Amino acid sequence: MQLKASLLEKAARQALRIVCYLRVSDPDSAVEGDSIPAQRNYMQRIVDQWREAGVPIESVDFYEEMGKSGKNLKRPEFLRMEQRIRKGAVDVVLAFKIDRLSRNTDDFRGIERLLEEHGVELLPINDMYDPSNAQGWFMSHMTIGQAEYERRVIGERTRLAMEYRAKQGMWNGGFLFGYRKDEKTERLVIHPEEAEIIRKDIYDTFERQGSVGKVLEHLQNHGILYPNKRSSSGGEPDEFVSFQKQRIRRILENEVYLGHIIWGNSKPKGRKSAKVVRTENVHEPIIAKEQFVRVQRQLNQNRKKRTNTRYARGRQSPLKGLIRCACGCHMVAKGGTGRNETHHYYGCTRRNHEGKDSCNSPAFRADALETAVINRLKRISTTPEARQRIAQEALRHLGDDAQRIERDLGLVRQRLGTVQAEINNLTKAIARMGADAAELVEEELVQRKQERDQLRGQAAELEREKAPRDVVEERAKRFVEQWSDIGQLLDDATLEEQRIILQHLVEVLELKMVDHERKRGTYVLKLFPEVGRLVQEGHASAGRADESEKTKEAGLPRGKTGSVLTEKGLVRQFGQKAPRLGFEPRT
Repeated sequence: MQLKASLLEKAARQALRIVCYLRVSDPDSAVEGDSIPAQRNYMQRIVDQWREAGVPIESVDFYEEMGKSGKNLKRPEFLRMEQRIRKGAVDVVLAFKIDRLSRNTDDFRGIERLLEEHGVELLPINDMYDPSNAQGWFMSHMTIGQAEYERRVIGERTRLAMEYRAKQGMWNGGFLFGYRKDEKTERLVIHPEEAEIIRKDIYDTFERQGSVGKVLEHLQNHGILYPNKRSSSGGEPDEFVSFQKQRIRRILENEVYLGHIIWGNSKPKGRKSAKVVRTENVHEPIIAKEQFVRVQRQLNQNRKKRTNTRYARGRQSPLKGLIRCACGCHMVAKGGTGRNETHHYYGCTRRNHEGKDSCNSPAFRADALETAVINRLKRISTTPEARQRIAQEALRHLGDDAQRIERDLGLVRQRLGTVQAEINNLTKAIARMGADAAELVEEELVQRKQERDQLRGQAAELEREKAPRDVVEERAKRFVEQWSDIGQLLDDATLEEQRIILQHLVEVLELKMVDHERKRGTYVLKLFPEVGRLVQEGHASAGRADESEKTKEAGLPRGKTGSVLTEKGLVRQFGQKAPRLGFEPRT
């Protein structure tokens, strides 16, 4: 495969950075030539040919998707590759076929725009046309249109087959608590022990106690667990887990326990309606219809009475998406009515879903916590000494990062030298021993070349990570000067505007209860305008926003509280996290 003249000119100025995208929808049905190893070997040979022809190549990285459909772009490796393209760190995208990137015409047009904006060339190996010219553009869109047509045809056939099975009373789903699928008839048969739990411990308890939360408490008190990770036909479960409120509610609302089969989604995404197949009385019921009707009536009454989400709606929550409970779960806004007014809180999602025994953190008054955090940020903005310490601490961490990068870069270069020496020795061995020996060492030679390309990519990434200290010092200076306006900005903002501002200033706020009787705890605030683990610690009260004099005088911590924070990558992912802004906060 020959490179275009424009790419050769680009390579003469700067060595090419190549990414190879590999995808297989169904690993079991992939033909030998389309398998992931086959695609990888084919692409590696092409890259090797370019190198032998003297094309400068800086790095080659592979992004492999096993068992991922091309109907949309929600694929982990594709998203990783997209992020790298947006950073300007890619020159060429190699694909086995053009439909490996997408089988949706709208998505493919978006990919084309992305590549064009960042000056990236797309090279589909087995599609013999150039998407950058008019004829190639037409052929590429014809290919993607054909691929989308095939995908839709397969989807329609699958849907018709599933509808037919549902009409015949067969089970299309996976594991269903209380039933097992008969392998011969493919209909549901009762699992006696689980059916008894559904009747007595879930439905009967719900009718006696009147709430899903009480059912959860009953199951926890009696040590009843849910069998997780098992097939629809049975077998021993891999593990047992606690019931959750959502799972209990689904059991209480599922008409399958009446002996019916319901297949299809009445409210599918992106469409107004869809066909729902309903086949009644096709397997033995677990619950009587009269009891099921009573339970649905009680569930509807509970929804009308529920206040947590109803009173949380209509109020903007400035700390939305930022708070982490000490147990590691998110804390979300909730509400309730007092004697004369509506109160708003932040509560742990684990406690909401799994019951009060799963987490002992109480709900925190929203206004108290929001006031404490905003006042802390305002004090930083009005205290030059505090801002100076933030900048100095960040620069100290930058020095630590620079040492780490140099150490890692040295190790990568050392290994790269070893691998290159092994490649040279294998090449000399082939030259001495002739073609017969090539088969013996070819596979090892390919592996060494792949490792070399990966090491080159790692080295290039580490080089890009190294930032000049004077640039960072300039950012630190701007941070010290410009943060003085943050206090006034927060004072003048509405709750919604405060939420937007805080999303750009705060990465995570972690709460920890220290006094359960007085409902007081500490919070650790991690800011975006930092390089490293700089945090701000204060006291938060579940009922008041005051802080002790000791805390006010403590100022900024000396870095020891950073270890309690969740890793940055686990907080918010896939573009939901506010962008890192260096030292310069923006809104």
